[in-house]
Order: sequence, then C-alpha cells, then structure tokens
Amino acid sequence: MENNNQYLTLRSLANIIDDTLTEAHLKSVWVVGEIQSITVNRNSGHCYLELVEKSSLNDFVQASFRGMIWGNMYRKLSEKFRTETGAELQSGIKILFACNVKFSAQYSLSLEIIDIDSNYTLGESEMLRKQTIAQLQNEGIYDMNRETYMPLIPQRLAIVSAENAAGCGDFFKQIEGSPYKFALELFNASMQGKETDRTVCSALVEIARRENEFDAIVIIRGGGSKNDLQWFDSYNICSYITQMPLPVITGIGHERDESIADLVAHTAHKTPTAVAAWVIDRAANFYGQICSTQQSIVAQSSLIISRTTNTINNLQSAIYKNSQATVSQELLTLEMRHSTLKNNAKNILEKALVRVNISQQNAMSIANNRLEKQYTKITHIEELLKLHNTEGILKRGFAMVKSNGKIVKNCANLKEGDNIEITLSKKQITATVNNIK
Repeated sequence: MENNNQYLTLRSLANIIDDTLTEAHLKSVWVVGEIQSITVNRNSGHCYLELVEKSSLNDFVQASFRGMIWGNMYRKLSEKFRTETGAELQSGIKILFACNVKFSAQYSLSLEIIDIDSNYTLGESEMLRKQTIAQLQNEGIYDMNRETYMPLIPQRLAIVSAENAAGCGDFFKQIEGSPYKFALELFNASMQGKETDRTVCSALVEIARRENEFDAIVIIRGGGSKNDLQWFDSYNICSYITQMPLPVITGIGHERDESIADLVAHTAHKTPTAVAAWVIDRAANFYGQICSTQQSIVAQSSLIISRTTNTINNLQSAIYKNSQATVSQELLTLEMRHSTLKNNAKNILEKALVRVNISQQNAMSIANNRLEKQYTKITHIEELLKLHNTEGILKRGFAMVKSNGKIVKNCANLKEGDNIEITLSKKQITATVNNIK
C-alpha cells in the first residue's frame, strides 16, 4: 500500500456496505432458498435459520445466508405455513420468502424474513413429486413391486420403521396380540428428516440380501405433518421399493394423502394399525376358509357315509339272499358231482386193479426166468473159479514152492542149500536145494 495513512475502519466499511444495499433497493426482496437448519429460541421465540442454495447436479452448497424471524413474526408465519401446507417449517424444504437484507458491523450480513409464500413450497413439492413419478415410469420400474407375488398369508415380515416410534409399537402390539403366529424382525430407520433417505434405503438393501427369510416388507410410521410425507416421495426410496424382490406393504400414517412410496408399493394402507389389521384379516380369512372347508368336508363325508351305509346294508341283504340261493344250488350240484365222481372212481379203481394183477403176474414170470438164467450163469462161473483157484490147480498135478514163506516164481531167486516148502494137493513137503540146473 503506497499510503498507509489512507484506510477504513471496520465500522466505516460496514456503513459503506449498508449504504450500498440501501441504494440497491435490497431492503425488501423475495428470495428462494432451502432451509439447511432452523432453531427457535425458547425464551424469546426468535427463529434463526441457515438458508442455502444447492447445485441441481449434487448437494454442493453454492450460496449460504443466515436468516432470522422475530418472535411475533415467527409465530404468525409458522402458523400460516402450517395451515396452508400441513407442514412445519423445518430443514430440507424450499421456501419463497420476503426479507430485508440486513448488514451490521457486529453481526455482518443477514436476512430478516418478513413473509413466506406457502404456495411456492406446495408447488415445489408437487413438481418434485411429478418428476419422481415420471422418472420411475420412464425407467420402467414404476409397477414392478405390484407384480411381485404376495403370499396368501404373509407371516415372516421385515419391518422398516423407527424402533421408538409410537406407530411401530402399535403395529407390533396389534400383531403380537392376534391369535395367529407371525415372525417379525425390525430394521431400524429414520422415518423423518435428512437421514430418512439413507437409513430406509440401507434397511431395504439388507432385507433384499436376506430375501429368503421373509414373505413381505412392511414400511410404517405414525402420523405427522404433510411435509413429513415428502420424505417418502424421494426417488431413491421409491426406486428401491419398486425393485425389491419381495412385496412391500406401506402404512405411512397419512389419512388424506398418498406418498409416491404408497403408489409404487404392492399394497398401501393409511396407518400402521391398518397394515396390522390387513395382515391379521388375511390370516383370519384363510383360517375361516379352512374351517368352512373342513366343516363342509365333514358334512359331505357324513352324508356320503350315511348313503354308503344304506347302500352297503341293501347290498348286504341282496348278497345274503343271493348267496343262500347260490349255496343251495351249489350244494345240490356238489352232491350230484360227488355221486358221479364216486361211481367213476370205483370203476377206474376196479379196472386199475385188474391191470395191476396182470402186470404183477407178468412181472413175476419175467423175473423168475431172469433169475433162473442168472443162477445158471453163476453156477458155471463158480465151476470155472473152482478150476482156477489154488486147490483146483493142485488137484490137476501142479505143486507150489515157497522159500521163507514166499512163493518162488523163478529159480534165480534160489541157491543151493536153501530150504523150500513144496505144497501138493493134500500134502506138504519140506526139502533142501542141492543142485540148481
């Protein structure tokens, strides 16, 4: 800086900025912004806001201002906004507001809100809602969940809700108090505020990963403002619902309004207790059908049994009569056949006896002839055997010589001086070998 003696004080700079804003006619202007945060002082009733503008491509904050509403004005504007929109002034919503641009040396730049146009917020919500529906339809997923199979009795239910919410407690109490058996598992998620989108989608992802463990998904929350319903117009939540492999049942807690989540879900009800009643009614109807069918079957069975019994009795009587006649006729037939068989058997036996006697005589004659021939052969063989045995041979003049108890067959087995035994027909001679020639 060339001349250090020329400078402005902070207060002087603040006055220049304030004068510039006044000359620019920015003391009262209409501005669009999203409420990033909002705080109300309990003592004074003053409302302090952080207002931002975000990129349409992402959530990058492009501009940020502090805003405030004086206590009396806040009570007036918040009541008007609530009446016209059914929602509270809270973070996450866009508003069109009139404000005085304030600048002070102590608090810097701020926006003093003096009016809020509720129609803009309603129009913004409706525009975003239409955009979400159109995007889901263009992607071809709008009707997908309604096409999933809903079991006749959904018993294994995955519950997406805030664990401490009254609506969630009412649902569990009503289901568990019914006479029917259900398996309930809670997947805790925020049901309002900035965390709604992330936590609900995270719960749905976990349920989809375990799809075989459940029959259906239930998304419930208790009543709230109309603005609370807007969280369930989120494209992320609705696109997850449409593509879930299980049917989704919603009970978001609004009697007059439908969220996009209700529109794309398989089945939508107004409240958590209405969902519980619907689930219980399906079980009751099924049980009633079973009981009715069972009673009908019992009645029909009784009628069939009665008719069958009468038929059996009639058949039994007819069979008995027919049997008596048949038995009598068969007895006569048997007696006749018995007599015939008896006579035939007697004749056959007599003829057989004659044939047996003749055969017996023939057999005895043949046997005797054969025995005589065999006896003659045996006698002849005996005579031959007598001629060829030792005694017969000796009688014909032969002798048998033994040496040392053994028959001598060859003179080579003898030597001079050996004692020998000579057996004749009726005598036995002992001798000594003197000479071998």
